[in-house]
Amino acid sequence: MKKILIPLLVLVAAFGFFGCAGGGGGKKIVFLHWEDAINQKYFEPIFAEFKKRHPGVKIDSQQATGNYTVKLNTLMSAGTPPDLFYLQANTYLYYAAKGELEPLNGYFANDTEIDLKKFYPAIRNAMTFQTNVYFLPKGCHTVALYFNKDLFDAEGLPYPDASWTFDTLASVAQKLTKDLDGDGKIDQFGFRGFQWLDIFATLYCFGGGVISEDGSRVICNSKQSIDALNFMYKTKYIMKISPGSGQLGMDGTGGSQVDPFEMGKIAMQLNIYATVCNLRERAPNLNFDVAFIPKGPAGRKTHLETTGFFMSSKSANKELAWDLLKLLGGPMGTKVFAVAGRDMPAYDEPEALKIFLDPTKKPEHARIFMDSLQFAFLQKYLVAPILDAWSPQGWDLINTESIKKDPARAMNDVYPAVQKAFSEFKASIGEPVK
Repeated sequence: MKKILIPLLVLVAAFGFFGCAGGGGGKKIVFLHWEDAINQKYFEPIFAEFKKRHPGVKIDSQQATGNYTVKLNTLMSAGTPPDLFYLQANTYLYYAAKGELEPLNGYFANDTEIDLKKFYPAIRNAMTFQTNVYFLPKGCHTVALYFNKDLFDAEGLPYPDASWTFDTLASVAQKLTKDLDGDGKIDQFGFRGFQWLDIFATLYCFGGGVISEDGSRVICNSKQSIDALNFMYKTKYIMKISPGSGQLGMDGTGGSQVDPFEMGKIAMQLNIYATVCNLRERAPNLNFDVAFIPKGPAGRKTHLETTGFFMSSKSANKELAWDLLKLLGGPMGTKVFAVAGRDMPAYDEPEALKIFLDPTKKPEHARIFMDSLQFAFLQKYLVAPILDAWSPQGWDLINTESIKKDPARAMNDVYPAVQKAFSEFKASIGEPVK
């Protein structure tokens, strides 16, 4: 569990430092991030524009070595934090509560190049904590239903559409789960679930979660949460429409293994936009498209992922840092990162949206990801200590077949640990537990 949780929630990167020298001496802006050499090239036009505006200022762009969070925390503890830095959005509350982050409300109020209202509403909500705006997003990701068109066509089945519920998903997945060579083993599955972000998106669609959407209470053992877990458990271990660990010769969790959806052995999966980038690069001939996440008893909801650019409250050059920050996370950065093709636009910038919706690239209905922002949200309080408390029963219940436990019992068993972690976290950020 730890190997999956840490990269998703902390985004630890194992890389070496990278220096990007600007022109002239004097002042310097230090920017800490986890991008590899390939993705760092997309910073170059943004840095070039900044240097045109501030020719005597150097940009020291550093790619963190080893554990990113340890590196950032070490710099902060030493009193030498970077001026600007990356954080994944559901980790920043700790830093905001400790006063490490510069609130950005005043900068927006006095700037004509960037308009806070042009960030999509779900994004603005994610950017805000206790009335203060704390970051500009690099982009964002929502969850959609990916499907293999060829596998649907082979069975004469209509493609997923906006009418689908989770029951529809399970029913159709049964028809697409097959033993193709008659050896008694399933070698084509109708659906791959549930991995991580799709667990939470499914919980939300059923009206459940680990904690409530407003962050006020623990709901892991609510009826809605248990109903969602029962559905996930049933599809995997009773209906057997989803592969277990080791089936298809792989576990599908990444690394050096080939992904079974990319191989055409999975008909459907729920995943974020980042998967599109992988499919374009690693499976260019795969005939796939996307549809909305199915409706649950609570309607349609999706998890929101976003990485942010933050400014240190201790920066000695805040106005300069803001000028670089708004280039990275504003209209210019939105267009630049749209060209990179690894994120959805988080800012309403027409040219970036046009690039994102390029009709020459798969999937045909990429707009589904953008339209999903209307029911997307970031569960800000879903932080590592709370997840660590929930995972031994939640994650393992769905993804470890040997854990044969009734979901209701599992959630009642884990509730005290989750409540304790939740109470401690809320106290650490100065918020009362209701």
